[in-house]
Amino acid sequence: MISARLGLAILLVWFPATAAAEAIKYSDLLKGDKKLPYGKTIVLTGKLSELTCGSEKLTAVIEATAIQATYLRQKITPAAGTIEVDNWSAPLGVLPPGVSIQLKLKISGAISKTRSGAIVTALVASAQFQRELDHFFNVTVGKGTVLNEEARRFLRNLSDSEGALTGILRQQVPCAVTTEASKVVVSGLEKEFAALANLNSTLKDLIGRNLDAMKGITAPAAAYEVVTIGPLKASEGYTQDRKKLTGNELRAAETAVDQFKEAYEKTREAVAQIVRAELVQAVEMDATVDTSDLEKYAGFDVGAIYVPRIDELRQFFTVNVYPFGPVELGATGLLKGGIRSRLSLAFGMSLGDFSSRQSSRISNENVFLYGIGYRLNKYFRVSAGAAVYREASPRSGLLQEVFVGPSIDITALPGLRQVFARAAPE
Repeated sequence: MISARLGLAILLVWFPATAAAEAIKYSDLLKGDKKLPYGKTIVLTGKLSELTCGSEKLTAVIEATAIQATYLRQKITPAAGTIEVDNWSAPLGVLPPGVSIQLKLKISGAISKTRSGAIVTALVASAQFQRELDHFFNVTVGKGTVLNEEARRFLRNLSDSEGALTGILRQQVPCAVTTEASKVVVSGLEKEFAALANLNSTLKDLIGRNLDAMKGITAPAAAYEVVTIGPLKASEGYTQDRKKLTGNELRAAETAVDQFKEAYEKTREAVAQIVRAELVQAVEMDATVDTSDLEKYAGFDVGAIYVPRIDELRQFFTVNVYPFGPVELGATGLLKGGIRSRLSLAFGMSLGDFSSRQSSRISNENVFLYGIGYRLNKYFRVSAGAAVYREASPRSGLLQEVFVGPSIDITALPGLRQVFARAAPE
C-alpha cells in the first residue's frame, strides 16, 4: 500500500497535470469521427448557417439570439455562449473521461418572420382552429362578462398537447421544445387576442369584395403579400372586373385592406416569440491526446511477474511511460498509432512472493524491475524485462534475471480513474 502511494507520488511529480481550453468544431462532431477530450475546458464553435432544424436550416426557422451547450447529467451550470453574426461559440466545461455523452445545443431566438407567417396561415386554415373560433363567437356574443374567460379557454385549447397550435409548431419548428414553445407563443397571442380573433373575419371581408388582385387568394400570408408588395399596395390596384373602384366602394375596400393588414401584422408579431430550440447530437467521448499529463503520458500498473531462473511468481507495480508521445486509450485494442501506441518503458518494484517458497534467493524481498510493456487493450498489458535484486546471504551479490508477466492499468479503471483525475485542474 505504501509502495503504491509512493508510485503515485512519483507519477505526480514526473508528469504534472495541465488543463487548457480547446476549441472543437461542432460540425466535426456531426461527422462521427471526432472524440471530445477530457481533462481540459472544451469550447464548441460553429456557424449558425450549418445548424439544422429538422430538415431545414436553423436560420430559416429561428433568428438566434442566444446559445448554450450542455450534456446529459452535467453537474456544473453551463456558461452562456456568444453569437456574432453567423459565428457562435459555447463553453462546454471539463468533461468526464471514458463515457458516452449526449450533447445538446440550446438555442433561443425569435421565430423568423417568414416562419411565423407560415404558422399563422396554417393556424387560420386549421379546421380545429375554425371550430374553436366559432365556438368562442357563439358563446360570447352579447355576453361581455364571459369574454376574458372564454378567450383564455380558447387559447388554452390551442396550446395543449393536442391543440392546433402545438401540432403546427411541431411541423413548422420541429427542433423546438413544443410544449414550451406553445406556451410562449400563446402568451404573445394573449396580448393580441383581438387581432387573432379579427384576422379570420377581416380576411373573409377582403376576399368577399371580389377584387381582381384577390382572385384565388385564400391564405393570410398570400393576401398580406398582395396588400404590401402586390397590386393593392397602391390605389391604382383596386379594380373589380378590371374596372377601377371609386368613391365609397374604393374607401370601403381600402378600409378592409387596412383592417386586414393590422390584424395580420399583430398576429404574426404575436406568433414570432422567443422560443428555445434544442439540437441533440449523440457523441462518443473517450480519452484522447488532449487529457491531463497524468493519464496521457504514463500508466500505473499492478500485476504478477514470473522469474523463470529462480522459479518465483511475484507481485509488482510499475510506472509505464509512453516514449513516442501521448496515447489515446480507447475502449478497444485498436489504439491510434499502431505498435508505437502500445509500447511503453516499464519501471517498477516487486515487494512480495506469490510462490509460497520457504526460502528465497532474494534478500529482503525487494526487486527492481525495468523493461518494455505491450498494451493489449485499454486495461491490460504484458511486460518483459530484467529483475534486479540482491542475492540472499551468503553471497549477497547484485543479480539480474529475465521476467515476464501480465498487469492491469489501474489508471484506466472507471472506479479508480477519478482518483488520479483529481490531478487535472478544472
